[in-house]
Amino acid sequence: MMITSDLYVPVVPAYLRELDLRGLDLRELDLRELDLRELDLRGLDLRELDLRGLDLRGLDLRELDLRELDLRELDLRGLDLREVDLRELDLRELDLRGLDLRELDLRELDLRGLDLRALDLRELDLRELDLRGLDLRGLDLRELDLRELDLRGLDLRGLDLRELDLRELDLRGLDLRGLDLRGLDLRELDLRGLDLRELDLRGLDLRELDLRGLDLRELDLRELDLRELDLRELDLRGLDLRELDLRELDLRGLDLRELDLRELDLRELDLRELDLRELDLRELDLRGLDLRELDLRGLDLRELDLRELDLRGLDLRELDLRELDLRELDLRELDLRGLDLRELDLRELDLRELDLRELDLRELDLRGLDLRELDLRELDLRELDLRELDLRELDLRGLDLRELDLRELDLRELDLRELDLRELDLRGLDLRELDLRELDLRELDLRELDLRGYSFLSAEG
Repeated sequence: MMITSDLYVPVVPAYLRELDLRGLDLRELDLRELDLRELDLRGLDLRELDLRGLDLRGLDLRELDLRELDLRELDLRGLDLREVDLRELDLRELDLRGLDLRELDLRELDLRGLDLRALDLRELDLRELDLRGLDLRGLDLRELDLRELDLRGLDLRGLDLRELDLRELDLRGLDLRGLDLRGLDLRELDLRGLDLRELDLRGLDLRELDLRGLDLRELDLRELDLRELDLRELDLRGLDLRELDLRELDLRGLDLRELDLRELDLRELDLRELDLRELDLRELDLRGLDLRELDLRGLDLRELDLRELDLRGLDLRELDLRELDLRELDLRELDLRGLDLRELDLRELDLRELDLRELDLRELDLRGLDLRELDLRELDLRELDLRELDLRELDLRGLDLRELDLRELDLRELDLRELDLRELDLRGLDLRELDLRELDLRELDLRELDLRGYSFLSAEG
């Protein structure tokens, strides 16, 4: 039977299996108001079918069975899918490999309730696909296979992902290189249970990505390789990282310069076993960052580059530093305006209520550390283990220790040889009950030490 584009079809046959539509030109054919419910398209060969210019607005595709449908080589460029209702459409087992979606306009398409479970998207070409304004709320992505999917060049700007459920989505092997996420709205996105293992994020552009309000609880980032990930200009303000498990996350080589961490809530964040080696923290702004209750036990800081790190206004109250591994930590030239700790500037750093008990500082190199103007009032140093701590060449000149309470501090076996205490201001320092037994003061430089107003020099003392 000859089928032409101007044929009027008031009723669609219920059984179209084995119908060959190859070469059929459906351009300008108006399918609006056509009811395809209960239509069985299994076995239908749509290869070479040109759907360019076809207006599918208002088309109801619910209950359409697309299983076994061969969509390879189907030309969908220019297809207008605005207002097409795809809700409740079951696309499971549909093979989309080889389908060219370039230039396809998906704006205003409502995908809520669409079942994409087990959909095979491998080798799907998504280049230049326009997803602006696409409504993905309520989309079911469970068991979706995205392995080997090429997303290079895909522009996701303006895509609304609020309320999208990504639980149980397997992203292993997904290539996100070159993906542009600028302006993407991730508010209220549910990432719980998302499997990101083996996800390739190299070259991913996250500039201008807004993660405020994003819930990362229960997100498993183990084995996620973030090397070469560019996080510059990424806005993490308001991001809730509580209960996020970062154990085994490899952050080596990650460039965090210019990252804005203000207002980031890190309370209860578990950083145990996190590998921070080779992480570049230069120029990182930590002002206003809340580290209370942050667990740093077992954190490996070896080879960490902290040069020019800005710690001004950092809140360290209640920070748990027990079992923190500082061996071989290189803090040379560390700038804390805003361990070898040479040239470290701790001005404005608030250490009040910081609990350093059980902190092991053995082998920590503090030479060249600049502690001037550091506020140590109310700092709890009880039970701090300073044995074998290398304080040689530590410059304490100009350090204001007034009102510092060192009662019950045990300094036995501490080696202070070659420590430079010149110009150290000890006025008002409370040393009551300070245990100095076996303290090694040989070669200690006490020249110009300011002891004025010190109680033990008074007649009453």
